[in-house]
Amino acid sequence: QLMLAFCFDHIGLHKVRLSVHSFNKPAIALYEKIGFILEGTNRESIFHEGQWYPQYDYGLLQKEWRTLKEAQQL
Repeated sequence: QLMLAFCFDHIGLHKVRLSVHSFNKPAIALYEKIGFILEGTNRESIFHEGQWYPQYDYGLLQKEWRTLKEAQQL
C-alpha cells in the first residue's frame, strides 16, 4: 500500500501494472486482495520445473485504488 501511495499520490501515475507467473499463488492472492485486476495472459511464458506456465498481467488504475482506499477507511 505504501508503494501504491507513492506511485499515485507522489509520482502521479495513472496506472500501475505488474506481471506474475501463474505458479506464484501467494503473490496472485496478494495482488488481487489489494485490488489489481487481471488484464491478460501470456501463454506458455516460462518453463519451470519441467512444465510451461503462463504469465498473468495485472493492472490497477489510480481511481480504482482511491475508491478501495476510501472504502477501507469507512
